[in-house]
Amino acid sequence: MRKYFTGEKTIYRAKLFADCSGDAILARLAGAETAYGREAESEYGETLAPKNAQKLVMGHSIRWYAEETEEESAFPDLDWGFDFDENSYFNCTSGDWEQETGFTRDMVNEIEYIRDYGLRAIFSNWSYQKNHCREKEKFAKYKLKWASALGG
Repeated sequence: MRKYFTGEKTIYRAKLFADCSGDAILARLAGAETAYGREAESEYGETLAPKNAQKLVMGHSIRWYAEETEEESAFPDLDWGFDFDENSYFNCTSGDWEQETGFTRDMVNEIEYIRDYGLRAIFSNWSYQKNHCREKEKFAKYKLKWASALGG
């Protein structure tokens, strides 16, 4: 049996480690110093980097989908602070990476806020589609089937 299936702990010692977990989760858990966001051009001499450092990272995505049913189904008319209109709502019956959020927030320490915001955005967008958009008849027989409680 391999070591990682036994629960046995191993200590690694080195001058440098690269945490490629995405949001430095392993480094943070180990108490290591981390960098976050995009460094300024002057920090490493990268000509394609922004002039000033930015707290900007890849977004957090929540997967979801709706299914077409035999009969029409209702969905609550939500007012959760998203002002969707014909130009801003996302006309779709499923989503994953194209509905990211949290770009300027801390993906580790604020992950629950980011996830909740993403879920509110998904449900609010679906509410707009079902109740207000010009093409709402197109969605009349669609029912929101699943939205993940976990993002990525």
